[in-house]
Amino acid sequence: MVKDIQRIIENLLIIFYNLGNEVVVLAGTGRGR
Repeated sequence: MVKDIQRIIENLLIIFYNLGNEVVVLAGTGRGR
């Protein structure tokens, strides 16, 4: 059970991290242009 919860948390952190990077890239390219 604990391992499953840790896996879910890690996946959520990775998803949020990737979404954050995409937002930063989109905002950066939008300002650049």
